[in-house]
Amino acid sequence: HWNEAGNMVAAHRLYRFLEGKLALPKASDEQLAGARHVYYHAFAQDDRWLGHRWLPPAPWAEAREFSEEDGVAIRAKYLWPEFDPRLRTLEHIRENEPRIRASGWEVYVLTDGERKEIIYVKAACEEEEKDPASRLFLRVLAPSGEDGPPGISMEVRLGEHMQAVVWREDRACVVTRELHLWPLAAGRISQTGVPAVQVGEYKERAGGPVRWQETIAFESSTAVAARAARHRAKYEALAVREPDVRSVWNVHVLDTEIAYLKAPCHAADVHDPFILRLVPAVFTWRDFLSKRGHFRYLLGRAGADSSAMFDGKCIMTLGLPEWRITAVETFQHNTEDRALVPWKAVAHLDADRFRRAYDAATTGRPAARAAFDVYHVDDNLIYIREPCTEEDTQARFFLHVFPDVSPDVMNSPGTLRDKRFQAPHAKPRPSNVIRLQFPFARRGMRTDGRCVAVRPLPDYPNMRIRTGQIAAGEQLWVTEF
Repeated sequence: HWNEAGNMVAAHRLYRFLEGKLALPKASDEQLAGARHVYYHAFAQDDRWLGHRWLPPAPWAEAREFSEEDGVAIRAKYLWPEFDPRLRTLEHIRENEPRIRASGWEVYVLTDGERKEIIYVKAACEEEEKDPASRLFLRVLAPSGEDGPPGISMEVRLGEHMQAVVWREDRACVVTRELHLWPLAAGRISQTGVPAVQVGEYKERAGGPVRWQETIAFESSTAVAARAARHRAKYEALAVREPDVRSVWNVHVLDTEIAYLKAPCHAADVHDPFILRLVPAVFTWRDFLSKRGHFRYLLGRAGADSSAMFDGKCIMTLGLPEWRITAVETFQHNTEDRALVPWKAVAHLDADRFRRAYDAATTGRPAARAAFDVYHVDDNLIYIREPCTEEDTQARFFLHVFPDVSPDVMNSPGTLRDKRFQAPHAKPRPSNVIRLQFPFARRGMRTDGRCVAVRPLPDYPNMRIRTGQIAAGEQLWVTEF
């Protein structure tokens, strides 16, 4: 490990060695100390450089006056154009996609053999922001054990002394941190044993609440290029087909994943997390008792493996589970305020299901008549209204199920109530009331002025149903059978 002071000492010894070998005129220690002063101050005068400006202590440097032209000549000799490390960084930024986009920052990973570098770029960096790296952090992940994921072995706060190099390029701020000197841990983050770090930003001060954080696993440039090519090919294949839902993002529901496409697309479009609610096609009493059956959550963020941005276009993917799905509800919520939902979309994967439900229901008589006629067909509750307007579907539906079964049936294995949902030695209860609410869009479709919604019921042999619509905490209509 050679820091800048070590480099300076080594250069001094090397110069004296070459001085003797090449029979150069011997320079005095004072002359060399003055030359070092000019050299290091020439770089300190570079007004674009915001990083640490190392200056040698006495007796290694002796103050000597020099002109700005001398400083320009020294910087041109040692840095411009081909040897400036900033040019290599800028070239990497121009030719590669960021691994992370969050809160105005783009994070790149530069790898060159053993050398690894994290690059943070903020395109709109205010001039009065004296230390743009003050809230940024980088965490090295410790090796994981057999029983859990990797933990944090060390945290580096990039705004602290000598922890990062910061400079400006026009209005952009660039923060770089080299990693090749660290023995990076081979964690299980990517299941391939590659080193991983966590990058992020605190909201206000170091150690406080985190504004954003993401984990980066290092890959070769070949692997990164191959992944980018896969994302581009997937986008081009999906862009020519009709999406399952057209919204702010075009949503495509595939066999094993759901894909979101957007063009034009900007970094702000992928800042907020994507939420996916999955409605299973088959319900059992266990789903109701465990309160998980009416939907399942999946959450994803734009990252290296799941998304890509190129040519002003974005693609984001989330994997789907293997169980059969009848509908998906998806949206983005604001990171700062979860109540803010900029867009929402619902896709029904079996649209003919509603036609079949309508045909099956209307061959018989409704179990109850109200604003919606309610039919009980097999294990489904079917709501039908015709003619039907968009306004008729805006209020939420509610459903209360009152089982009427004996304690022996309620507690028999594999029938109605699983033992694991009971406290030890608990007395069996003769009923287990189920109270549910759902929007029409998630359970129904409106076509040709007709509204049809299908809600599966638990497999109780006897039950009493109360259902209707509710808005602003008040029941608009209710029926019971």
